[in-house]
Amino acid sequence: MPSIDNDFALNMIGLGLVAFGLYIRFGNWKDWYWKTRGGMYGYIPLGLMMLAEANYKAVIPNAPRYVSISLMVALLLFALFLTLKQPKWIKPKWVNWIESQPKKVQQAMLVSAASDKNWSEHTASEAAIEAWVKELKKSHRS
Repeated sequence: MPSIDNDFALNMIGLGLVAFGLYIRFGNWKDWYWKTRGGMYGYIPLGLMMLAEANYKAVIPNAPRYVSISLMVALLLFALFLTLKQPKWIKPKWVNWIESQPKKVQQAMLVSAASDKNWSEHTASEAAIEAWVKELKKSHRS
């Protein structure tokens, strides 16, 4: 059985994490929002960390090992920061629109999203979210 080159594997995993992180960041996969606590915000720096580890020798051939370790630690800390703090600038626009709503409305959105497979249509624009909020408020009054 042929062995897999570690650098190749790190490059593929790193590229996959960066691509998946960008896909989420640009608002393309919305189901994650109701199912996770924001860990995906760290995918991009984690992917960059793996890419840096796999390629540092080629980019800076004479660099001491502590240079790559420092870079990896910085990217890991940045990934942890994005996962735990979740600043607004890292979140897709539709997430910020949802999170600008009161907690009760967000809970109603969660319940609505769980029962409606097409719930992501409500996040297409800020106006669509506002209409969803009005619809939810109306249904909770009756």
